[in-house]
Amino acid sequence: MDTKIMDFRVYFWAIMVSIFFSSCGGGPTPEYLKELRVDISIRTPKKEIVLKKDEAIFNPKLSDVSILNNSLGKPSYVIGSGLWGNPSAAVYDIDGTLLWKKEYGYDAMGKPAVLDDGEKRFVVLEKKKDLLFLDFETGEIVRKGPPNRILASADFTGDGHHEILVGLAETDFAILDGKQQILHKISLSIDYWYEPVVTASVLPFVVISAADVLDVYDSKLKHVKKFDAQGAVSPMHVVAARFIGEGPDALFIALYHGRGGWNRNILYVFSSTGELVYKEILESRYRSIHSVPERDGMAFTLSARNEALLYSF
Repeated sequence: MDTKIMDFRVYFWAIMVSIFFSSCGGGPTPEYLKELRVDISIRTPKKEIVLKKDEAIFNPKLSDVSILNNSLGKPSYVIGSGLWGNPSAAVYDIDGTLLWKKEYGYDAMGKPAVLDDGEKRFVVLEKKKDLLFLDFETGEIVRKGPPNRILASADFTGDGHHEILVGLAETDFAILDGKQQILHKISLSIDYWYEPVVTASVLPFVVISAADVLDVYDSKLKHVKKFDAQGAVSPMHVVAARFIGEGPDALFIALYHGRGGWNRNILYVFSSTGELVYKEILESRYRSIHSVPERDGMAFTLSARNEALLYSF
């Protein structure tokens, strides 16, 4: 493997913990999506498989995973959950050693989040009608809170602490701090019922899709950019997105996902001016995007359970 592509223990884990599961149902694949192909290639990337494994590393398998830094700013922990709430939340160190896990089964099947209140760090998850705040070090329940739909956690304020993005209602979203106070809030039209995704950046962006419309909001939930995802039809929705460079005026990557029997992804690459420069219909394996620093040009990977594709522009 090319050493300029991978540095590399942390990046290896970033790929391997990108483990997700397709939702059930759906119906037959639409005619438009049956053929795997490149639709648009104004800028043509080099594409290669850089990781291929027969088995996933984690057992039990995790989904909705994130990599978290320690107090020194070094990637040190992997946080995630399992299918159908088994486990409901688990914390590993960066070497793959399980630190603790909680299993609530069908009572807690949502996404776990990381939250700081300025004094303590928690793993937060939904359990029936409560939010459970679990001690990050031990997994013990520290406190409970009123229910909100957890969507993502990130440092939205740039103060080194994690806040959480939650759904207050089907189309109402908010960022909460460690005291569960609302920092920012948006209410969208009923067309935007798909769950937002959060980009990995110093101050993250929130990306929301409605069929072929991609709207990008900054870390204060102010609208900053709109993209035209040509050919994406409901109920397809964005599952991963990020700027390669400093957004919102940078190369932008978005990955759409079909549902159930559709078994398809659509990859979109937009220039810094918002022009669609690359579009590819893929098998529905990929759920996350990672940037890869290179000496020349731009590069990123699409990660699946046991595979990573590298695109170099």
